[in-house]
Amino acid sequence: MLNSRILGTLPSRQSPPGRAGLVRDKKTWIRYGQLGVFAFLIDGYAPTVSLLADDLGLSLSQAAMHGPAVGLGVLLAGAVSARLTAIWGREALTWMGLFGMCAGVFSYCFSGQLAFTLAGIGVAGFSGALLMAAGNADLAARHGSRGPQALNEGAAVSQGVGLVAPLFLGLGAAGALGWRAGLMVLVVLSVALASVGLARGTRRRAPSFPQGKIRSLAPQRMSPRFWAMWLCFVCLLGIEFSMTMWTPMFLSERTGLSAPLATAAITVTLSGMMIGRFVFARLVASRGLDALLLAAIALSLLGFTVFWLTTTAVISLAALFIVGLGISGQYPLALARMIQSSDGLTDRATALASVGMGLALASAPAALGVLGDRMGISTGILLVPVLGILSVSLIVLVPVRGNCASRWE
Repeated sequence: MLNSRILGTLPSRQSPPGRAGLVRDKKTWIRYGQLGVFAFLIDGYAPTVSLLADDLGLSLSQAAMHGPAVGLGVLLAGAVSARLTAIWGREALTWMGLFGMCAGVFSYCFSGQLAFTLAGIGVAGFSGALLMAAGNADLAARHGSRGPQALNEGAAVSQGVGLVAPLFLGLGAAGALGWRAGLMVLVVLSVALASVGLARGTRRRAPSFPQGKIRSLAPQRMSPRFWAMWLCFVCLLGIEFSMTMWTPMFLSERTGLSAPLATAAITVTLSGMMIGRFVFARLVASRGLDALLLAAIALSLLGFTVFWLTTTAVISLAALFIVGLGISGQYPLALARMIQSSDGLTDRATALASVGMGLALASAPAALGVLGDRMGISTGILLVPVLGILSVSLIVLVPVRGNCASRWE
């Protein structure tokens, strides 16, 4: 079993050490679905910002404030999620996060005023990050030595759900209901998931610690090794968010693709990420986290190099698919390394992962944009390999200790 100091650990059906394969119980599939709804939000809201600006008559600078609003919400969630998990438990927090996202998206879509659209998307980011922290911690604790595999598989399922978000937005924008109908699919998915959870008898579990012991949760110190792995995690997320946001502009400038086609091309990267995460979910059961993460970074940098050098659209798209394959392993493997090195403080580790995600979301794409303004997008986007090289250095200097099974059981 995991170290008894894990915050909010729940009784679970963990995969026995000798058993070959991940045991996916009812709660596992529900967690995958909840994380998928958050992925739908992250991959779906960004293309709507310009559409919202047109509807409300916002300037570009006003519209751009929605990105930092999401990042701030994710940062705040990371600061409080471990304590909220101790009070309410992981089960309750995932459902609270799910329906908090629905409320935030509803305000974002239908409030009609900048202050409320900013607040709405910020609440959605905050709630989604709470869900992500509690859901990932539960997957890690539930599956013991198969925790890294569950995290990779959950990320793969989430990526598949996020992949269809632009499709629904496009269908909504082309129809009479408008783009808002596409984003409100998130609410439909949440209600459907809640119905499945109730039908399967999902119950709220009591907090793992008596209420009188909550004060003992303030604050746990993480080791320097953990913080090195956290920094690596932030750098790798910076690569993912930067590529997602700035690929269309670079692709249009370098290959001459129209803006709509260049924007649609990001689905090639997302497709690579979905496929790659299923592959890494299988590999992680038998191979070391560090070796797999280094291979993932090498793959993404190889694809980026081809993408940066070519001026041919077809080759660029093939390179983006390779980039997606590499990026696919970076988030779940880096998260697994953090949890493995947290000395059993799983909820604290996933909470700090939310802080890292918010920091990467708010800073890396913005830094790349500043560099692009000063030196051109072709030079600015070289921030991506810089982050990759820094991540490799941190992995080599601070490797994971021991094998996967011995550290997760």
